[in-house]
Amino acid sequence: MIKEMKLIPVTEKSHPFITAVNACELESHGFVEEEFFQTGTAKPFSPVLLKELYGSLDHYRELAAVSAKNAVAKGFVLPEDEAFLVEETVKIAAARGLS
Repeated sequence: MIKEMKLIPVTEKSHPFITAVNACELESHGFVEEEFFQTGTAKPFSPVLLKELYGSLDHYRELAAVSAKNAVAKGFVLPEDEAFLVEETVKIAAARGLS
C-alpha cells in the first residue's frame, strides 16, 4: 500500500535523468514530467497464488527468461545481466514457496 508520495522538485541542479521533455519537446504538447519518492509496503503473493498464476517454478523461469530477454532488447537490462536477473527472480519465487 502506498503510504506517501513526495514530489522531487526540479531545480537547476536536480532534474530527471535523460529527461524525455528535453529530448522530445513534449512540453509543447502539454506534457509535464515529474518524479516522486514513493514509500509504503508490499504484500508478497502467497505460495497458493504463485501456483495459481505460474503453475510451477519451471514455468515461472520460462516466463522470467522471456521478460528478461524483452528487457534486454528494449535496453532496460544489459545483456550480461540477463541470466543473473532470471536466476535471482526465480530464487525469490522459490523462497516464497513456488515449486
